[in-house]
Amino acid sequence: MNALASEFPKDVEIVLFVPFVYIDLCQRVFAPRFAIGAQNAFDAGPMGEYTGAVTMAALVDCGVGWVLLGHSDRRNALKEEPGLIAEKAAAAVKAGLLVNFTFGETKAQREKGEQLAAIDGQIEPLGRLLNGKAEWEKLTLAYEPVWAIGDGATPCSPKDAQAVHTHVREWIRKNVSPEAADLVRIAYTGSVSPTNATGFSARDDIDGFVCGRASLVAEDFLAVAQCRDRA
Repeated sequence: MNALASEFPKDVEIVLFVPFVYIDLCQRVFAPRFAIGAQNAFDAGPMGEYTGAVTMAALVDCGVGWVLLGHSDRRNALKEEPGLIAEKAAAAVKAGLLVNFTFGETKAQREKGEQLAAIDGQIEPLGRLLNGKAEWEKLTLAYEPVWAIGDGATPCSPKDAQAVHTHVREWIRKNVSPEAADLVRIAYTGSVSPTNATGFSARDDIDGFVCGRASLVAEDFLAVAQCRDRA
């Protein structure tokens, strides 16, 4: 990654989300081109003062600028409710962190045609807790169709991803403000690869990516970052 740092497009923001125990190490060994973020915070709920919890303030003290919240593992495997994730996001923003807020439907919800209702239920608590365009500008939403992630999974089509991104942006426009809808970034995550990234990036409402396996090989990660240049 460090050897390729200068090849990443200057207008593309790159954040590496790592487990807590590796944050300090990554801050020291990765080139300054790459921001280091945390994969979660407030590992207890409802939120309060809990022994063992990693707080937003602690991340800020350690020089962390980003936190990832709402990943499908936490929503579905660890049963974090939308209200708690939204509360964590609001606390992060108020602490001065930028937030990658992940949302998305399960395979069962999509097969029942309930994907948009499920997504609305995950986004709606944010509308109650975030105040104004300044706070929404600190948020990157990341659409993660749960059925499209994991080894051997089939990614969502760019057309279907665009439909969800458009729906979410219009929800924000209607329920928050037009300014917030214009400022918030909406990324796609779900089996992103160098071969399909260009198709996603060509869509109007897909502003970036959250990469899983594609980030584990530096050359693949670079190719995803360069996808707009190749279009």
